[in-house]
This record gives sequence, C-alpha cells and structure tokens, in this order.
Amino acid sequence: MQARGLVIGLDLSFKMLKKAKDRIAAAQERCLLVESDAGLIPLPSSSIDAAYCAFTLELFSHQDMVTTLNEIRRAWYQKEG
Repeated sequence: MQARGLVIGLDLSFKMLKKAKDRIAAAQERCLLVESDAGLIPLPSSSIDAAYCAFTLELFSHQDMVTTLNEIRRAWYQKEG
C-alpha cells in the first residue's frame, strides 16, 4: 500500500529545517518544510488533519503557547457534527 498525503514540517529556524531536510531524504516528495512562526501558520483554515509538536510548547511563554494552539486549531480540519 502506497502512503498518501503530505507531511508539513514548520519551524522558525532555517538551521532546524536544514537538519530535517537531511533526515527526510527518502520521503522528500511527500514532505514540505516551511520556515514560519507557529503563531502564524501559513496554511488555510481547516486544511490539516493532524498536528504534532515535539519539545516545543514548553519553550514558549504562556501567551505564545495559547497563540500557537489557537493557530493549530484554526488550521485543523474539523468535521461538523
């Protein structure tokens, strides 16, 4: 079975995106790396199926954490009902 979908990696740091690019070489055609602030995710509303944050939120101030989680919620696809 062929995997479907697109994985989007988002980071404010160009250096971290470079490391990610080196690690995803085998799956690069299904991955998009974006340099951006997590508080302003450059994706349309309701456009992602899931979000994963690793070793991230604990680095943010309380307000930045709230802003980031609200932005993830905005971008997350939620079925009605």
